[in-house]
Amino acid sequence: MKTVAPTRDAGKREAAGNSLLQEALRYASQGWHVLPLHNPVAQGCSCGSLKCENVGKHPRIAHGLKGATTDAATIRCWWEQWPDANIGIATGLASGIVILDVDGEDGHASLRLLEALDQLPRTLLANSGRIGPDGERNGHHFYFALPNGADLRNSAGRLGKGLDIRASGGYVVAPPSLHASGLCYEWNCDGSTIVEAPQWLIARASKPALAPVPVAQEGIPKGQRNPTLTSLAGTMHKRGMSRSSIQAALLEENRRQCHPPLPEEEVMSVVASVTRYPQGTVPQSKLRRAEVLCLADVQAEDVDWLWEPYIPLKMITLLSGDPGVGKTFLSLDLAASLTQGRAMLNGAATAVGNVLYLTQENSPAHVLRPRFDALGGDATRFFIVRGTLSDDGTPGNITLGDTEQLEEAIVKHNVRLVVIDPLQSFLGGDVDAHRANQTRPIMDGVGNLAERTGCAVLITRHLSKGTGGSAIYRGMGSIDFTGTARSELLVAREPEQEGRIVMAHSKSNLGKFGPSLAYSIDSAGKLQWHGESSFRADDLLTAPATADERSALDEAVDFLKEELADGSKPAIDLQAKAQENGISRATLRRAQTALKVTKRPQGFKGPWMLSLPTVAQDSSELLIPAP
Repeated sequence: MKTVAPTRDAGKREAAGNSLLQEALRYASQGWHVLPLHNPVAQGCSCGSLKCENVGKHPRIAHGLKGATTDAATIRCWWEQWPDANIGIATGLASGIVILDVDGEDGHASLRLLEALDQLPRTLLANSGRIGPDGERNGHHFYFALPNGADLRNSAGRLGKGLDIRASGGYVVAPPSLHASGLCYEWNCDGSTIVEAPQWLIARASKPALAPVPVAQEGIPKGQRNPTLTSLAGTMHKRGMSRSSIQAALLEENRRQCHPPLPEEEVMSVVASVTRYPQGTVPQSKLRRAEVLCLADVQAEDVDWLWEPYIPLKMITLLSGDPGVGKTFLSLDLAASLTQGRAMLNGAATAVGNVLYLTQENSPAHVLRPRFDALGGDATRFFIVRGTLSDDGTPGNITLGDTEQLEEAIVKHNVRLVVIDPLQSFLGGDVDAHRANQTRPIMDGVGNLAERTGCAVLITRHLSKGTGGSAIYRGMGSIDFTGTARSELLVAREPEQEGRIVMAHSKSNLGKFGPSLAYSIDSAGKLQWHGESSFRADDLLTAPATADERSALDEAVDFLKEELADGSKPAIDLQAKAQENGISRATLRRAQTALKVTKRPQGFKGPWMLSLPTVAQDSSELLIPAP
């Protein structure tokens, strides 16, 4: 394997030229797969999140670690787009390297204990920008070549507190990347070259199946020695390690962990017994085990939003409603806002993004383009998927099961929002929308696609023909559609308000529900927002009011006029008094809407106050300015 021979200037950012690009290309020429990472900036991280807890260390590209490459043209394109991007190197099988990450004082203490048992060989070493209490760097990356046939996964703390392994499924930040401390990662240029990771390190850092059985004596007691060593040998043999490597590892584990150690002849017998089978011939059913993730190895992350709190990134959102209530208009308005770089509702400047739109019901020429233009969207950022094309040009249908083709389109066009309009058009002819065992795998695949690519997926669907009941059960098809979505929005006509539609939050797994919002579509084909509505999702799906119910509404209107005639009153008091007078909360909300009652907090921690408007008018607070 080729090795990197760093110079003393390799860890510096040159004023002239782009040393980051040069170093990235040099790593790629060694067969190391490279990817661009975000970098520290004056405000924190270049990702723009004020709460970023991984400053300068997470991927810039939407498809993350999967996009790591050795292709020089791709790497040049990345660093032309982001000249200051930090450099990430994919570890494990991708680049044939494994990194021992020594982090801070805890890491150095654990390393001393580790080396008291087995000395680490001298190898390529990089210093991170982490600074200790003494003002000196105290973060280090030991680079090792991955032995043939070995495969490791990332692990945190398995070798000791502050000692992490960067291997398959991970990456390492490489010199001369910038650390949040203001220092650059640098090579420790002592003339060392990369050497193969020692077998004892591979064995100790392997998956939990390779770890000794934990016991009170911190070792393997009688009765467990032979089975534990046999399991260890079997896993190493399955992964393609040589007989001599397995033997060396087992003898070492026996010497250090078994109390008392087995006779050497018995250990050799275990090795001979396991390795007499050809590698890979052991039935898979005997090798399968539960893959368990320790929560301590998971880094908590804040939810990223396309439109908070309604539409999250990396997840599925459902938009449900009857035909003709403006689901497509609302989807196109969101798409237009994104392509213009303006936020929904208030029109504030925000990040620009591209849109991928899947539709069969709406003609691009007669419906989508006229509406999108009327909404002021940037058509150069709007891409429509109508189906598939084979290599010979033969057209075909596309379904939500075609995640590979969809991911290719998302990555190619740098998409931030995917709209599927409507769901029923893209399930596929062999999928029964009412059977959870058929719909769940499809939706799980779409959810994984959203997570991998980092985009928001908005799926529209029609409602069933029933009336009343909870809104989350009214969507057409299996309840599993709602189960896989992290957020669901319902759109329905607003009672007592001709021409107005309400978007209500009917499900949220990510925090509090957003307020219901009213909108209408004007004669110019533009969507106009009218502020908050008092109708909740369940209220919107009740049957049309009977004569008795209309009488109840009139009674509630008179009640509010009388109670608020002398000024504002606490909402909670009015609700209690209305209930005493036989007025339900739903009827009271409809009366509030009919009278356009205003609702405002009294002071910082005071109650919500209701009052009659001085002038009957719609709220202009949430309107989107005309482009």
